[in-house]
Amino acid sequence: QPWRRLLLGAAATGAVLAGATRRWQAPVLLGGGALTLLALHELARGWDLLPRWIYLGVGGLALVGLAATYERRRRDLARLRAAVGRLG
Repeated sequence: QPWRRLLLGAAATGAVLAGATRRWQAPVLLGGGALTLLALHELARGWDLLPRWIYLGVGGLALVGLAATYERRRRDLARLRAAVGRLG
């Protein structure tokens, strides 16, 4: 079974790369979908193998990343308001 999953991942990656170089939409979407499903399957298989604190760490990093983009968006919105205010 591990070889099957490895070959599936390699074939899906090859389909994505071939479709991207030829600018074909179908191989990119199908290969990307297969890689997504394979990644979710592998994540579900290894879910119980990870220590519990890793989930808290990943959640904390996600919150820090969201906060950083939130602050950047607020700054961009303030710049936009100033630019629109200068127009009138």
